[in-house]
Amino acid sequence: MRSSSSVSLRSSGVHFSRSSLLLIHLLSCASLSNSLLGCSDDDDSNNPGGTLTGADAGAGDASAGDASAGDADASLTDAAIADVGREGAPCVFNAATQTHDCGGDLDCIPWNLEAALDGNAAAVSSCVRVCDSSDDCEAPYTSCVDTWLWSASSSQIYTVSHCALNASGEIGDSCSGSRRLGEFKGCGAGLSCHVGFGDSDPDQGTCTQVCERALDASQGDCPAAAPYCNPYFAASEDRVAGLCATRATGVGGACSVSDPTRDCDQARPDVLCLGGIDRCVELCVRTGTTTSSCEATNGLGFDAPATCSFVAKTETSSVGVCSVGCDEVPDPCPDTVGNASCAIISFSQTATAAACLEVTEPFLPAEWLYFAASDQGASVQPDHRRCATSLLDCAAGSRCIQLGAAESACLTPCDPDAPVTGCERYGDAEVECFGPIDGVVGFDEPVGLCGKSL
Repeated sequence: MRSSSSVSLRSSGVHFSRSSLLLIHLLSCASLSNSLLGCSDDDDSNNPGGTLTGADAGAGDASAGDASAGDADASLTDAAIADVGREGAPCVFNAATQTHDCGGDLDCIPWNLEAALDGNAAAVSSCVRVCDSSDDCEAPYTSCVDTWLWSASSSQIYTVSHCALNASGEIGDSCSGSRRLGEFKGCGAGLSCHVGFGDSDPDQGTCTQVCERALDASQGDCPAAAPYCNPYFAASEDRVAGLCATRATGVGGACSVSDPTRDCDQARPDVLCLGGIDRCVELCVRTGTTTSSCEATNGLGFDAPATCSFVAKTETSSVGVCSVGCDEVPDPCPDTVGNASCAIISFSQTATAAACLEVTEPFLPAEWLYFAASDQGASVQPDHRRCATSLLDCAAGSRCIQLGAAESACLTPCDPDAPVTGCERYGDAEVECFGPIDGVVGFDEPVGLCGKSL
């Protein structure tokens, strides 16, 4: 094993601005079902940033730290043994002896920052050639690319320039810091690969462009493919820096926890992408007797103010998700927000939040039932299509309702006694609200359903 180089990773010099970063792990397994959120409320993530030396970049538990290349070979195939120490191959860093098993002038890079900042964390590491330009690279890895390492355990971001097989990735394309899961691919000129973002694999990422803009602007120097400069960092008093995204995704919008081009709008650092449902929600915090105001959620246009549904605790505060009063019939979200449906997000048996969540393609259109006279039952449309159990599989304002052991349809709950029943969205005068009907799955009380008379 060879001694580590003096510097492998470098600080990007910028810090995360999203105040919710330390709470991602508390909210990462929310769902729209009755499953429970089994997350920890520990908060030990106050790690500093800075320049990492080879010693700092060490990772692994005691057994990993004591391992040598020979020890690892016993569990590897012949092909893997021949690959040990080569560029793009997995590596082991021994923190105790300051050595690693990468050959030549390669460095062992831990792609997960937890491993880089905490020697007790498990590492996902690979051998790379650090570079200043492509002239420093050797075949077949001839492209010098930039990779940013993100972490939910640190507000500091680190970067490394290293050689890769190619630099062909465009904005939104996948990229990788190693050969562990396939092609060792970097991003094109002016772009960088962002790994460890959200719940992505530590050495797998997405290509996008770092951007800067004035506080009162939106695009900055971002291209048309991702025109919004999503502000993660404060560049100066009147300028922000960030990553180019496809849009400014607000509360309830569809998002990605692993793709920065589809993250929530960081102009509001209390709005984050909730794993499990991939929608943006607003966090609220109670410290002492003071609770944050749910400003973004209140901006949606509901008459009643949003409330805070508390789902977790830290040492100094209670943390929750802003909840709106949308759990009504008919669903108010399509008329208030747009292409959205009201959903109940479950965090535990007692902690839930109601939110208007964006409905995205592909989804099934809302159907109606054919109701027979004299309460003789109802039937589905001739071109009926079964739906899954998720509310977001159906057009805005409708939901997937079970009609029997093996039948379901995207139907619209309605209120036959209301001036606006909810069936007006069909744009068909023959569609009207029938009911109230007892025993509709998902409703504790009788509810109307949109349909036509036979």
